[in-house]
Amino acid sequence: MLGKLERRNLLIMAAAIILILLIIPVGAISLTASEDGDTSIQVEEFEAEILSVNNSTITVLKGDEELELYARGKWLLITSQLMNASCWAKVRDYVNEGDALVTIARIDSENQTANILLALKQDETTLIRLKFLKHHVKRYRNTGTYMSVKGSIIEKAGNYFLIDRNGNKAIVAVNGKWRKAGGGEVTWSDVSDEFRIGDEVRIFCHNILVMDEEFSEKFGINAFIWGYSGAIIDLTSGTTISKV
Repeated sequence: MLGKLERRNLLIMAAAIILILLIIPVGAISLTASEDGDTSIQVEEFEAEILSVNNSTITVLKGDEELELYARGKWLLITSQLMNASCWAKVRDYVNEGDALVTIARIDSENQTANILLALKQDETTLIRLKFLKHHVKRYRNTGTYMSVKGSIIEKAGNYFLIDRNGNKAIVAVNGKWRKAGGGEVTWSDVSDEFRIGDEVRIFCHNILVMDEEFSEKFGINAFIWGYSGAIIDLTSGTTISKV
């Protein structure tokens, strides 16, 4: 067992090496992070049993191996009800004991090992470390006016909906207050029933984050859409909302 000081130093090193993950090919089996070869990083994805969760780590069982995974940091939480970016202490309550698919970075340095949680999928809950998500960005499109995106609604939640366009799926964030044409100020929950599954919508947005193929295959998301000065128009029902 590592002493408390060694353990603390290793976790500090692990947190720092998260930054390196921005330039690591995720499919790589191993990466040597020093000329002497005394530090290596290995990215793995596997089915595991979650044994416990606390404010900084989770403990999982991988086969017969028990692993403690460093989890502190910023996360994107996606459930069937909401999407939110927050710190681990606030999203950890969505993780339960039991089976899960986890992605980790295993760091070996001078006979010490640290394991960093990068992503987790459990039932209808998906957690993605923000730095890991940024690593998978293929293209970021931003404009001071707006871009137009068209697609059909395939899923709805409390503060987002999912659209499909030619087999590509995008999450559309709809937080905050809106103004409904002919109906005054509303929230998404007020008008969600008027945006039905299967409806065609046109979205006028400022930001589109396009993800790479590996991320899309793993998480079923090709893009994230947010930021509005124009409107979201349901071309099927005619309902139109614009950001307040």
